[in-house]
Amino acid sequence: AHFEERYELFAGEERIVNIQNLAWDNLCQIHRLAQEEFLIRTRSLTDEWLDKVYGSETFKNQSAEGKLTTSLCADVFSFCSVQIRTLRERLSKKSDTLILAICIILSQMRSKQVHARNFFLQDLETCCAASNDFARMGEKCNDMISDVISQCEFTEDMIDMLKTSSNELMGVYIVDAIYSARSVHTYVFDPIEEEIGSEEAQEEAMVGTDLAIWLVRTLENFYEDLEHYMDHTMVAKSMMSLMSATVIFYAKRLLHRAKKHRSNTASSRAARSAAKRPSFSLDGVQRIPAADQGHVKNRRRRSAVAPCDRYDEQWQLISEC
Repeated sequence: AHFEERYELFAGEERIVNIQNLAWDNLCQIHRLAQEEFLIRTRSLTDEWLDKVYGSETFKNQSAEGKLTTSLCADVFSFCSVQIRTLRERLSKKSDTLILAICIILSQMRSKQVHARNFFLQDLETCCAASNDFARMGEKCNDMISDVISQCEFTEDMIDMLKTSSNELMGVYIVDAIYSARSVHTYVFDPIEEEIGSEEAQEEAMVGTDLAIWLVRTLENFYEDLEHYMDHTMVAKSMMSLMSATVIFYAKRLLHRAKKHRSNTASSRAARSAAKRPSFSLDGVQRIPAADQGHVKNRRRRSAVAPCDRYDEQWQLISEC
């Protein structure tokens, strides 16, 4: 508290230098500069270690129940726990510098997680492992901050600032866990698209009820894998994403078939119109298609014979009278 006050350097009407206040003012400046340097070094060290952790190869693990995880959670929080424990050993339990340093560590962890998330989403199994890892990291962050608060003597304002910073980090972890679970649909429908992606395969691909039944059976197989690899809290998120992707995939197939049918219908109509359309030669005389010439000749013959027949019948009646 003393370092936050600014002391008067001159005392009395004669403006004599107050040596004690001068000493305290110098100490305040030294404390402020030392605190800034300490926080800068804390940020630099945190970035360096996080780059090493996120840049190194993680090891995939599988529990007895089949749940997939990696070493990311253990690597990140083992470093974080060591750094916070070192700060607590060297700083006072009431120090605001301790709170600021912890908040900087949490802020850098959040920034690194935001930029590195998509690196862990490579296929279906890595998406499941990343979802499990990020959910565990959110729980570890909550436990770690609760332990710090219980063992230190912070004011209410300091505790609120620490909780705000930790809640932001936990929010990022939970959102990334859900995002990883929902990203599974990309690696489910990629092989399906490849299987019926070519034009020849699309011609022979199932449509209607057969396609729907085939999709349901395929998704059932993937659902069994998700249930085996992923925590049950995130399986529901994955299935919601798969349902949306299924509707989009099925609609695309129907639109493709409707477009092809419309194109064939238009071609047939154009062909029939061209067959019925009269043609003209260079001299302007209408030329009747060969297919209709016989019909036209018969019609002309009937029209030429009919008047003669009517005349003969009239002449016969007159003769009889």
